[in-house]
Amino acid sequence: MTEQFTDYDSPWKKVIELYFPRFLEFFFTQAYAEIDWTRPYEFLDTELQQLEPDAEIGRRLVDKVAKVWERSLG
Repeated sequence: MTEQFTDYDSPWKKVIELYFPRFLEFFFTQAYAEIDWTRPYEFLDTELQQLEPDAEIGRRLVDKVAKVWERSLG
């Protein structure tokens, strides 16, 4: 019998990527308020995958990692 894999993770990651500012505003209000949204944000999923390039774990599921800029409180 073949092991069946259901991919519930990828659609959520795509939604987070498409609606990142709104996602943070809804779920992480305090963090959203500290981000400088006038500067671009960047997803760093590729960099996260490169941390363990030799790992033999089959299909890799990487979390979403984003680089954002903190608002100046000055």
